[in-house]
Amino acid sequence: MVTTDLTLALGRRKLNDKILYSKLAFRLSIIWAIFYYGILVLPISPPLPMCTTANIVHIGFGLGCGSLLLYFARVSKMGYAILGIAFAQFSWTLGKLFWFSTIALTDRTLPYPSVAELGFLGAYFFLIGAISIISKNAVEDQKNNGLSSFWPFVLLVIPILLAIKNTDLILVNISNFILTLAIAFTLWRARPLFSIARYNHFLFGVLALVFADLVFMVGVIYFPDLCTKPVDAIYALAHSLTAYGLMKGGIKVG
Repeated sequence: MVTTDLTLALGRRKLNDKILYSKLAFRLSIIWAIFYYGILVLPISPPLPMCTTANIVHIGFGLGCGSLLLYFARVSKMGYAILGIAFAQFSWTLGKLFWFSTIALTDRTLPYPSVAELGFLGAYFFLIGAISIISKNAVEDQKNNGLSSFWPFVLLVIPILLAIKNTDLILVNISNFILTLAIAFTLWRARPLFSIARYNHFLFGVLALVFADLVFMVGVIYFPDLCTKPVDAIYALAHSLTAYGLMKGGIKVG
């Protein structure tokens, strides 16, 4: 009995440590965002190009937060859902790693879309599966919401308008539509969670990722020279908020 109690106590302590790590990651992502946008605004020359620094930060946060979620999946009552979120972060990070390593090795900018898009798009498919499990176990009633429940699909107007303006960019238009469709399905599955306070941080993380991807999508068409500069600080925030939100109180441990 004593041994069992001691084991449980040690397990809770390890979990609390991991939650503190995710909180630290969240705070560091805020500091990074302040630093990043400060560098863009102020006339300061950093030792490394900010795009390179941002890519390194993205990969670090993706691997770190994904690893924290892997541990949390072992002790959560909804391990498969947490595992899905972790795989979403790893999928996105693999896409970013391919993007960054190709640019670093070839000294050329990747075209859009590229193989890296498979990693970014894969992240949403993992999110859809994980959020579906979480939403299914939410307290709020998910049924009888009428047509208003399909509001996320209004986002499909964005790639359609971009396609109308740029009819010659066929691959770009197809990629934009598929990505936006995945985003819309993700938000649609997350609808029951928006009214539950304990999921706020997690949802803010998902919304941060969605916002960054939509801004990038528009930027590719209208401001191709900017790369991902307007949203480079947001991706780290999305990773950390998603992990911290779940570990803080989104899903109870078993």
